[in-house]
Amino acid sequence: MKTRLITTIILSALFLGACQSKAIPQTATITPQLTATLETATSIPATQANEITIEQIGNAKVLSPQTQKEVQLKEGKYEGGSGPDYMLVQLQPQSAIGDLNGDGKADAAVLLSENDGGSGVFVSLVVFIANEKGFSQSTPMLVDDRPIINQLTIKNGIISLDAAIHDVNDTMVAPTLKIAGNYQLYGNKIIAVGLSETSGDVKRSIQIDSPIDRAQVSGTVEVKGSMPAAPFENTLRFRFYDASGSALSEGSFMVKADDMGKPATFDNVLTLPQNPSGGLIRFELADLSAKDGSALALASVELVLK
Repeated sequence: MKTRLITTIILSALFLGACQSKAIPQTATITPQLTATLETATSIPATQANEITIEQIGNAKVLSPQTQKEVQLKEGKYEGGSGPDYMLVQLQPQSAIGDLNGDGKADAAVLLSENDGGSGVFVSLVVFIANEKGFSQSTPMLVDDRPIINQLTIKNGIISLDAAIHDVNDTMVAPTLKIAGNYQLYGNKIIAVGLSETSGDVKRSIQIDSPIDRAQVSGTVEVKGSMPAAPFENTLRFRFYDASGSALSEGSFMVKADDMGKPATFDNVLTLPQNPSGGLIRFELADLSAKDGSALALASVELVLK
């Protein structure tokens, strides 16, 4: 069974009518809704307020990502229970340290695996966020059942994950879908801000050439870029988010391509949403799966409203 990386952040796509280049597509305004999120009270004392180490996490009480049970790790491992209550939670060797929320304190991105006695070994990305008491645990993001992890890094506040997960026809022991994902921490949530997938010789990715990151915008914004392979029905979904990660508006526009699956370009003018808080917003483009609406490719930039 294939598990997509970012199903927790992709809502149902609104596929609108085809838009002409330079035309302003219709947008749908989204009213943010409050959703329940995990706020763990687990706080593990750090050596100093601005320090965090993988060794500390490997010997701390944590919430297992998928079962949400509190377990005590020892040297990166917990094993307990029997029969239907058996659980094995392990800290994977790939991890990264870096400031993920701009407070000057080092946070940690780690991978935790879970096994309940069956064949599945479910790996999740988890962030441990430094605070004045030590650090707390983010809401987890499932990567896959038995993925192959190549690299996990943090740079300039961005978590980057290079891995292979299961494509539709893969056996569980041999995932072949290559993914490269970029993630940011919004409050307690891990949010995908970039994603590319490579299946065989086909790479799905989105390059936004304009606007550039942190561009100042007002009223409308011209969106230009390219893709190595055109999306389903030559249509991309766009969405605007506020600084907290709540969706403000969304819509779709068409790309230009010589044929289905061939390289594509786009150049469209979009109306900016009204943002009650003003200031920073995030613009996102997504190539969505025709099968389940999950993101095959994703790109985003942050914009400053004038």
